[in-house]
Amino acid sequence: MSPILPLDPIVASENMVKAILNMPASAYYLRLKSSYSSNNILIQYRQHGSEYLSLGNPYLTNNIREFTINNRLSTLDRRLMIILGYVYKDNNLSEIVTNPIATKTLSLNTTLVPGSGAPSLTFNIKNIGRKNGIDTLEYDKYDNPIADNREDTKAFTVMASVNIPGSFKYFTSTTSININSLKFSDNLAVERSTYLNRKKYDNVPRTDLIMLKSETQSISGSFSMRFNFPLKTSLSLNQAQIKIPLLNDKDEVYTIENIWTNFGTNFQYSLFATKLRLNGGIDYMTNGDSNNIYGIKFGTDWDVINKLTLSFYSMLRINNGEKNSSGLNLSFGYQF
Repeated sequence: MSPILPLDPIVASENMVKAILNMPASAYYLRLKSSYSSNNILIQYRQHGSEYLSLGNPYLTNNIREFTINNRLSTLDRRLMIILGYVYKDNNLSEIVTNPIATKTLSLNTTLVPGSGAPSLTFNIKNIGRKNGIDTLEYDKYDNPIADNREDTKAFTVMASVNIPGSFKYFTSTTSININSLKFSDNLAVERSTYLNRKKYDNVPRTDLIMLKSETQSISGSFSMRFNFPLKTSLSLNQAQIKIPLLNDKDEVYTIENIWTNFGTNFQYSLFATKLRLNGGIDYMTNGDSNNIYGIKFGTDWDVINKLTLSFYSMLRINNGEKNSSGLNLSFGYQF
């Protein structure tokens, strides 16, 4: 919701400066960046009112203010980068905003790049806290609790990546391994668990007392090769695990676990001094149970003249022995 007037009369009666700064159509972007020793520090503040309209970016998020501070430390002759970050974000720009949502994010990003031909490592962790400003349960007119709309949760993410280059007699290669994890926790879980078996709280929905958020874990690896002759190949293997908590008819928590595994290989072979490029690949994806999906693709890219390319692409996907989808695509592309 936004005030009808450019200035919120409720805020203006108490603090005119605050009312002017928080006008619905206002926007601010302040940025301070400094370097000292081996550190780069960034302090940033941005604010977009609820009625602010950007002609350059129509997808810009409105009704938000954000404060950011980052410090990047460079060590080992700039081969190791360590970034510490803090971001505070909320939508409490007006007195008429009910239950404003605030998030606080702490992050640590590290990147190790020893040099050309050596393995590189990236490791990132992020802790995101989220609150909605509600600190009490909702009661009916008889003082019986009927809802718990409080939110005080944390999300913890981890991402690790290793890239290993290789150089051999007939080809060069790159091996990549990536690991990702997303977990949630409820800071009110201990308190809410005491409500589950107490008759006084029977009217409170179980979904208010038990956090039902999906958690994911994934690991992926790829191995790509570039041969001395005009051939490129790649192999990839990915596995993703999704845990979905649900409630049964007895309001008991159970978890559905989905594990998807994907394997794929691709190639590209060039002819006539790379003017004609043949490419294709096959892939297989399964959840180990009811879905087994096979795919095959083939295409060509032909540089007809300088900057003009004729492309042909075909694909076929088969799900559990039946054709799922297929397609052909022919296109011209010109690079200006």
